[in-house]
Amino acid sequence: MSETTWQELYNRAKAVQERRDISPFIQAGQVASAILTDKGNVYVGVCV
Repeated sequence: MSETTWQELYNRAKAVQERRDISPFIQAGQVASAILTDKGNVYVGVCV
């Protein structure tokens, strides 16, 4: 996998990452990821 591919996955994950406070003790959206499949599809998501 090329450096360009890694950078694109990083950028896609960073675009959906949005930390938010649910309560004074709970946060969501701090961890984001991007997955590249063997067919070339990219899926992104965040931890809630």
